[in-house]
Amino acid sequence: MANLGSITLNEIQIFEVDADPSMGGLAAPTGSMAILTDGSKMFLKYGEGDTAWNAVSPDSKHSYYTTSNVSTSANSYSNVSDLITDDLVPGIYKFDFTGKFTSNSGLNDIKVKIAANTASVTMLQGSGSIITKDDPTFVVLIYGFLQVTSIGTLVIQIKSNTENHSITLNEYSLLTLEKV
Repeated sequence: MANLGSITLNEIQIFEVDADPSMGGLAAPTGSMAILTDGSKMFLKYGEGDTAWNAVSPDSKHSYYTTSNVSTSANSYSNVSDLITDDLVPGIYKFDFTGKFTSNSGLNDIKVKIAANTASVTMLQGSGSIITKDDPTFVVLIYGFLQVTSIGTLVIQIKSNTENHSITLNEYSLLTLEKV
C-alpha cells in the first residue's frame, strides 16, 4: 500500500492511496481519511493502530443482493453472507428488503430481520408485509428506518421458526439502504 499524497486539516490528514490501508497499515491521527486513487472506496481512521481503518462508501445509497439460494433449518438467526453491508458511517438510514422465500412448512416458519453485525444500531421504525403468497413460495418485504451509531456493518438474518423445517432465501433477494 502506497501513500501517494496527503494534506493536513488541523489535526487530521486526507490521503490518496492505492490499496486498503487496513491491510498494509498507514500511520495517521484518528479521524483521518484515505481515498483510493480510482475513487471507488474511502477509509476512515477509527483507532490508534496503523491498521485501524474502516472502509466507508462515498455513496448515500447501498444495494446488496443474494447471488445464490441460502437455506437454513436452524431455529436461531443466521447471517446471509451476501447481505452483509459495507461499513456504514453513523447516521439515519432508510432500508428496504425484498426476499423471495421457499418454505414447505408455510409462511409462519419464515423469520427475517435486519440486525447489527459490527455496527451499533438503534431501530427507529420498521414494518413488514407479505407481497405474494403462492405455497411454497413467499415474497416478504421489510422496510423502515434505523440509526447507525458507530461505524460498522449491518446484515440480513433468517431463521426457521420450527427446528428442522427448512426455509430457503432465493437468489436475487435485495437489501437497499439509503442515508437520509
